[in-house]
Amino acid sequence: MSCSQCNCCTYGFQSAVESAILNSCGEPAATEQAEVISVNSQTGLWANKTESEQFNGPVPLCQYPINNDPCPEVINKVPNSLECHRDVLVKYLEPGQAPAPGPIIINQAQNILCPSGPPVVIRQVPCVPPTPEPLVVREVPPQIPCPPPEKVITVPGELLPPPPRKVVIERLPELPDKPQDVHIERWLPFKDVKRQVILNPKPADPVQCKPRNIIVNWQKRQCSQLITEVINLGVEITDPVAYAREHGCTLIKQCQMPSIAHQVKNEHGQLLAADDNTAYYMELEGDIEGLKLLDLNAEGLSHYAFYVNEPGPISIPPEIIATPSQTPVASGPATPAPASASASSSAPPQESLASEHAEE
Repeated sequence: MSCSQCNCCTYGFQSAVESAILNSCGEPAATEQAEVISVNSQTGLWANKTESEQFNGPVPLCQYPINNDPCPEVINKVPNSLECHRDVLVKYLEPGQAPAPGPIIINQAQNILCPSGPPVVIRQVPCVPPTPEPLVVREVPPQIPCPPPEKVITVPGELLPPPPRKVVIERLPELPDKPQDVHIERWLPFKDVKRQVILNPKPADPVQCKPRNIIVNWQKRQCSQLITEVINLGVEITDPVAYAREHGCTLIKQCQMPSIAHQVKNEHGQLLAADDNTAYYMELEGDIEGLKLLDLNAEGLSHYAFYVNEPGPISIPPEIIATPSQTPVASGPATPAPASASASSSAPPQESLASEHAEE
């Protein structure tokens, strides 16, 4: 039987803070941020401290017991959704200056004397001419192929998920019990008159209804709209080798990146290394005329043929830069090994000329 259905004496303090919290819809009611208190093993902020200090009852407030309700009334409320803002910080890492490629060294061997022609033999006596020494022709052994160098790929780190949100539970203290009223009726005797004294006993104590505690649980807020702001942190010169050593196993490939990384990659007009399909080309300088002394096709330098065929100022054809198969190095400025491959490709002519000169 509820309190409104029983014939009992009801008494309760009308708390404005309690009414504001119970009637709040969408957003929690604004309360004062007072001190932290602990009631019935529940700790929280004393939201109506001023209201309690201004309470003027028949007995002091400290004499009111705290209601201990094992089955409180739980009110679940749904808060309004929020507009969430997310900052996406984008930093572009520039690998810096590529290592200097190895030079193409062209060694010109000393001129070789031609062998003398056959002698003029005059037969004066019938004698057998001497047999000349046989001509030994030895071929230069083939060049040992150079293995491809190690290739290091640097992938940016993955964005970690945000930490879980904190849930705050607001639980109010129970209402105090009503103090007992005291009614005293006294008769004063008349002077010199005897009169019967009748004492009317006090009525039975009123029945008080024990209030129920209330727990207001606000559910988790929902994000109605996610606003993403992309912030450009600029370009920072970074060593790819040190970057890979520092981050180690946290590096991922482009295909493993989250969707937000693919959405913001073209925000600032920066061409990323993963999207650059052009090859790294090394322009020649120095004694370029020395290339005319070589067979570029035989030496694996056919992509430099335009240096020899075109007179006047040298201009690099666009198809040389756009075609990776025609360039001596792989794409990526952090791989210095292809330059040494170009230098090693010019080594066989030096060994060949030196061996022929030694045989002569």
